[in-house]
Amino acid sequence: MALADPKAIAPLAELFTLTQQSPLMSHTELEAWDHCRAQVFAITRERVGGRRGGQDDLYIHALAGSVISCGKAALEVWFSRRGPDLSPASLAELRQLLIDAMALLGAGFNASPSDSRSS
Repeated sequence: MALADPKAIAPLAELFTLTQQSPLMSHTELEAWDHCRAQVFAITRERVGGRRGGQDDLYIHALAGSVISCGKAALEVWFSRRGPDLSPASLAELRQLLIDAMALLGAGFNASPSDSRSS
């Protein structure tokens, strides 16, 4: 949920906007996502107590990839709706999309985001 921290939203949105507006930045975007995936992987491995080559490897890799994919999905939906708008209202919408995407993951994609907000 650190991605949904209001202080982290603006720089995240700005970087994503830059990468969407410049084909030359696509490599930078891929590197940033891979760096985030590696961080999620390391934290998950630490919390799960898994070790390299252990039976938890598939779980840890799948979870890290899923978390990053949910973050990407939220940013893509936000950008398709708002474009390069970095206003407070736009950033609040992005924050909610990130929360909703993670809620979908947490629910095993068995609920709509509005279902998760009402509980």
